[in-house]
Amino acid sequence: MKLLNRHAAPPQGEWLNGPNGLVRTAQGWVLFAQHRADAPGYAASNWVRFTSADLLDWRCDGAVIAHEGDAQAYSGSVVADDGGLDAFLTIYANGDEHQQRRRSVDAELTWSPAPLSLPASARGANVRDPFVVGSDGDWLMLLACPCPWTGWETAPPSMLKVFRSADKTVWREPAASGPGTRRG
Repeated sequence: MKLLNRHAAPPQGEWLNGPNGLVRTAQGWVLFAQHRADAPGYAASNWVRFTSADLLDWRCDGAVIAHEGDAQAYSGSVVADDGGLDAFLTIYANGDEHQQRRRSVDAELTWSPAPLSLPASARGANVRDPFVVGSDGDWLMLLACPCPWTGWETAPPSMLKVFRSADKTVWREPAASGPGTRRG
């Protein structure tokens, strides 16, 4: 029995992190994850796509949301809706982080920028990792704010901010959770 492909894994010597979405499409199961082919240098973060017919045997299809110059594709999430997929992710470039939405309607192979309007409280350094889920006919987005990569020992406590949208384009902030741990 061959077990090597019984889990989603990058090619040897490469790095895989943060599964960003498992969705079922007409073609089968699709898993997206953050990926860096240059591990351990970590200079070019992409999203890769894995496909499976049975959730047991997986094939890596390579980068589908690639870094662009200094802009790296960090963690986020994927949702299926209206005959396509929407990816919400953090883009990191030169110390700046911002959220981005991309849309795919061609079997998840190409992704085009899609409109995304977030309140000012969803912007800034160390605001990242959008997780989007459907809720009562609307959409909810959870963001870690602030969630610093370094200096977390002395940084203010992180919190989870919640945003709501009817269309995945314009978001408002209905509520926020209380202070979390210093590690975020």
